[in-house]
Amino acid sequence: MIYGHTLILYISLSILLQPSLLGQQNRNVEQAIEDLFGLPHGENNYEELYERYFLLYEKPLDLNHANYIDLKSLFVFSESEIQQILQYRDSIGRLLSIYELSYLEGFEREKIQGISPFVCTLHHLDYNDLLKSIRSQSNAYLIGRIERRLEKSVGYTNKQYLGDRNKYYLRYRNTSDQLMSYGFTLEKDAGEQIIWDRSTFRHGIDFYSFHLMIKNQKNFKKFILGDFQLQFGQGLIFNQGLSLGKGSETVNTIEKVSSGIKPYTSAIENQFLRGLAFTYQFHPRWQLSPIISSYRLDASLSKDHLNSHQILVSQIKNSGLHRTQNEIQSKNKLKEDLLGFNLSYTKMTGQQFGLVLSYQRFNRPISQKEAFVDLYSFSGRDNFNLSLYGNSRIRQFRIFGEVALSKNSQALAFIGGITGKIAPGLRIAVLGRLYPKTFHTIRGDAFSEGSHINNEEGIYIGLYYQLHRYLKIHFYYDQYRFKWLRSRANGPSKGFDWMFKADYSISQNASCYFQFRKEEKEKNIQLNNQYILGRGLSKRYIIHLDYKANAFIKLRSRIQWSHYQMAQEYSSGIAFFQDLQASTSKQTVSVRFSIFDTKDAENRQYAYEQDLLYNFSIPGLSGKGIRNYIVWKYQISSSFEFGLKLSRTTFYDRSHFSSGLNRIKGNKVTDLKFQSILRF
Repeated sequence: MIYGHTLILYISLSILLQPSLLGQQNRNVEQAIEDLFGLPHGENNYEELYERYFLLYEKPLDLNHANYIDLKSLFVFSESEIQQILQYRDSIGRLLSIYELSYLEGFEREKIQGISPFVCTLHHLDYNDLLKSIRSQSNAYLIGRIERRLEKSVGYTNKQYLGDRNKYYLRYRNTSDQLMSYGFTLEKDAGEQIIWDRSTFRHGIDFYSFHLMIKNQKNFKKFILGDFQLQFGQGLIFNQGLSLGKGSETVNTIEKVSSGIKPYTSAIENQFLRGLAFTYQFHPRWQLSPIISSYRLDASLSKDHLNSHQILVSQIKNSGLHRTQNEIQSKNKLKEDLLGFNLSYTKMTGQQFGLVLSYQRFNRPISQKEAFVDLYSFSGRDNFNLSLYGNSRIRQFRIFGEVALSKNSQALAFIGGITGKIAPGLRIAVLGRLYPKTFHTIRGDAFSEGSHINNEEGIYIGLYYQLHRYLKIHFYYDQYRFKWLRSRANGPSKGFDWMFKADYSISQNASCYFQFRKEEKEKNIQLNNQYILGRGLSKRYIIHLDYKANAFIKLRSRIQWSHYQMAQEYSSGIAFFQDLQASTSKQTVSVRFSIFDTKDAENRQYAYEQDLLYNFSIPGLSGKGIRNYIVWKYQISSSFEFGLKLSRTTFYDRSHFSSGLNRIKGNKVTDLKFQSILRF
């Protein structure tokens, strides 16, 4: 049994490293994020979550000047906790320490410690000259990163990947809390060329992004030129970037925060708009945000069967990869022009009501209906959306929702919910959604089980209960159904899933949690050479232990396993993870040894990995093997630091890895990253 020695090590560490050991470990940003939000679920954009919290780690949110939206955007405070912070701040004038929050109901020391890397009470707002702030480099940084997979895949040996095997990343940003932000991001994926070829829309490095944002200039609250994202209402029309759904935080993340326009600084392609947007406050409570964007998307083209002279878009591609001739041919083939605006009314207490309008026009007609499942998907060259959204408070409850119109199909989509405190220590969230199969939104991303905002209806119930100072319970139940076909379901289908998590603080230096998740969803199953719907049942378990051995050493141990059943077929998977982190004032070394044994993709095992700053990694482990990595970060001075990550996965059940052009001969996959950060 390949993981026998690991199990012995795991049990030995659990016995020897007792929580009575004293010491306090230096905070680590990745671990702090995992402590707050637990293991991600589904296909939510958790890279944006990391981006948001990495920026807060560099420049924490000042609680003395944060408004309701700022506090809500942290996704860690409940409605009642936000109101307590605002009322307490109004009554005393200014917080001198974040630990003053312990005087408020529900703010245990453990929670304050969890959020402490991302908030502060020391920053002072600077309303000095804008040009002086732009010239200043006191808040600027430059990140350079190189990544490489050491084993060569088929795409390189047969030279179908045209570029080299390195991935390059460069980002610069200069920001001032209340005045401005500007910067750029450059990225070349492994296999892509650095080439200037206007005919294929390649201008040097493959991907670039840039922005200039000016804030708080008289009535102009924000002005952004370049690349930006939008978050209005509950995401039926606009919700790009950070979007949390079902996960370990079962109440606070359900309502989306209407944070408006914001600069785009990441390297996820096709997840932003490019043009001009600004927010103008023409009344103390009224704001108008016009939006103008023109951006090219990757797409596959085909001829119209009825008109051979007509070229159609058969598929919009979101991978952002341009390594082969076929991938290059899809680059920037679809141009999207977008006009829109948001009109909002906001009260000082956080209640907000708004109107969103969006009109999109494409340079080519879209017809993604090559299969029967796509019968109701968007087609044409124009899309028009209109929505109304709002939220309000009734005593201790917060009500929110949005209703949106897709004019092309005359379909109405709805999402609405309520959160609040129903007893001491007990909070609840209830959310319902109704997305018709004919509803079309291009830039929306609302709460859903599926990957698109259509063909779904469901209801979600989330609970958080603090049974004791040291014991917290998280629970959710989500039931949904799809009235039309979807991927891997050749007929109307339904399903549900629920999750239970218990967090227990053993002592100041030790904690643990147990998590169970069950999901039942109808999927295709082959019977007598025909596909029918069958019930797929998944069960997943996690036992996780944290130990702070002393001021420098921290250990994490995790066991997780799963079972999957479809008709009479049954499979399972298991994984063990052992982490060791050693920190000093200048250096941090993180090591993981993990071992896994899974029977199929349905039992793939996921777990956070430590990574370089501004990186994000949750690999899926499938098959039988081990995965190890080491991360070394060294801060040479307050202005310069560098980091290195070396990881290797070894499989014991195969002689090759992956398939197609990514196929690697052998049973080992090794990845190397090097990153440097220069702060000005």
